[in-house]
Amino acid sequence: MTVLLLPVEGGEPVKALELPELSNSGISWTVDGHAVTYESSPNGVHNIWAMPLDGGKSYQLTKFKSNPVATGQSSIIFYALSRDGKRVALTRSNLNTSFVLITNFK
Repeated sequence: MTVLLLPVEGGEPVKALELPELSNSGISWTVDGHAVTYESSPNGVHNIWAMPLDGGKSYQLTKFKSNPVATGQSSIIFYALSRDGKRVALTRSNLNTSFVLITNFK
């Protein structure tokens, strides 16, 4: 997915970032404004990552090793960095879906 950084005054994009497919939580700025953060699951476990604007390699901010529950699809619903950038608050969820077909119900 390509994310374009545009000047507030308008005009041409000043930067284009290639991010992996984003999930529910979208993207956000780091506190210092030098990177954007996003949720990604390259190994099947959802974590928060940061991509520096200077072209450096993305790095992982959270270190979850597994999803909250082994079955279902886990996701980070919302996250926010603390003002000093040293902590992250987030909500994780696990979506389990089951269907039951009832026939000849009277």
